[in-house]
Amino acid sequence: APDNRVEECVNVQNAYCPHMFGERYKYYIDKSAVLCGERMSFWNRTSKLRTVFYERSFRFATGADAVVTKPYMMFLYVILLIWFAAMVQEFREILLWWLMMYKLPVDETEHCLISHEDHTVSVVAVPSLHKWITITLNLVPRSVICIGLLLTGVRFLIRAEDYADLILNSVALGFLIEVDNMLFAALASDTCKHLVRELRPYRMRTLGLGNWNLQTLFWTGGIIALALYFEAWSYFRPGGKEDMGVALTCLCQVSGIRCVGSQVL
Repeated sequence: APDNRVEECVNVQNAYCPHMFGERYKYYIDKSAVLCGERMSFWNRTSKLRTVFYERSFRFATGADAVVTKPYMMFLYVILLIWFAAMVQEFREILLWWLMMYKLPVDETEHCLISHEDHTVSVVAVPSLHKWITITLNLVPRSVICIGLLLTGVRFLIRAEDYADLILNSVALGFLIEVDNMLFAALASDTCKHLVRELRPYRMRTLGLGNWNLQTLFWTGGIIALALYFEAWSYFRPGGKEDMGVALTCLCQVSGIRCVGSQVL
């Protein structure tokens, strides 16, 4: 009867299915409770029914701000653009360091610094020991950390499942790329800081593309392409966000055109 259809459905789920399918069905229910999260109820005024959603599927697929919606995808793309821009800036600074260490002359005497009348200092050479210490303890670890942080940061951002987590992850990554400046400000002596402030820039020819317009287009296009690639990879690869949304909708809500349970019911 239409009046007791809800009670009959609940009886089928709680009594008939466990009796019919045994421990396998009970295991399925337990895993669903863990994967789907907290159950939330809403009153549907149109059909005058209590509608039940599960937290994970609601955040991932069925909610207005779900992960698979276009607004969230656009927001994630903007965050990835900002992250890649920050890492490209770090990458270019490391490249300049490598180029400077390659081109900077070696001088074993004490005439590596030149003082000027305006109280500034120029570096014209470095001792070989200083150069190798800089490469070993600074450039090599910094290069490895830059590459690892780039890939780890992308995965860290992609794994977020709502706007709040995505913003918090972005702030955390922004903190990480500033750790070297924080360490210098906290640990370096005042004399060292003053010397660094008074240093004149070291002039050298870079390995750029020649035309500054081409350089701008190259780095801009690279950032846009990287952000597009990683977002497409996160959503459309096998087992990606699109497949995860379909799976959670089927598992938790038993709905969707690709869900066998929905077709049976």
